[in-house]
Amino acid sequence: IHCPFCHSQNWSMGLSLNRQATNCWKCGPHPIQETLCRASKNHNYRHHYKPTNRDKKNQETTGNYQEPTTYKLGPQAQEYLQNRGLNPSTMEQVWGARSTGTLGPLAHRIFLPVLHEKTPCSWVARSLGKAKPRYLTPPPQEEGYPIKKTLYGAWNVPRHTPYVVVCEGPLDVCKLGPGAIGLYGTAISREQLYQILNYPIVFLALDQDTPGQRATEKLGNVITFAGGITIKLGLPGPAKDPGDLSQDQVKDLWKLVHLYLQENKKIPETNYN
Repeated sequence: IHCPFCHSQNWSMGLSLNRQATNCWKCGPHPIQETLCRASKNHNYRHHYKPTNRDKKNQETTGNYQEPTTYKLGPQAQEYLQNRGLNPSTMEQVWGARSTGTLGPLAHRIFLPVLHEKTPCSWVARSLGKAKPRYLTPPPQEEGYPIKKTLYGAWNVPRHTPYVVVCEGPLDVCKLGPGAIGLYGTAISREQLYQILNYPIVFLALDQDTPGQRATEKLGNVITFAGGITIKLGLPGPAKDPGDLSQDQVKDLWKLVHLYLQENKKIPETNYN
């Protein structure tokens, strides 16, 4: 990015998401908080990120997409979804959910396709029980596009919307519905960050555990540095993540989002009635 200290206009400053640090090859390293403060005073950095050659290379497809054999949601999968407060019909129609069957390495899981540019490119498979890991993804050679370069549910976010709600897991996104996106965990790739920065307002609803809250702080700092607006959404009661919310609580969460947008005149009130 352009350095807010020496005012270089040739992309001299690098930002490390993992180290939460910045370094300009002209004037040296700077504390992250001081950089955030100066950037917010000097410029809107949301449009000042320049993808590197490595980013462009990583955007290329990694293999031929191979989708495993799946089936219509069976009784076990439907019961699991209902216990999680999810409607099986909605999961099938909106999210493309399928069952993986009872045999093989993907047995007893719910299959969720991942799209890139509206085309299936990868998938995640969520276990129905306590099997580890909870989520499985295909090897890179069986992906049409790297899953960590996508945001789960981004294809269901209404076009031209100025805001988005960021979660961790795919089922968190399914619980909140269109308008939410998922990172597939707490780690965020550069390509995911570039996509998130397309939204001027980002509501953060990551898990309430320590890794989730650390990721919330880290992502919030980066978005703020880039000139965006971040709002942390607290979850009610014992909920550990958005997937634990009841349908009434989901409605309340969206009411909070819409109330903020209405009070700050970010979108017309009729858009979310």
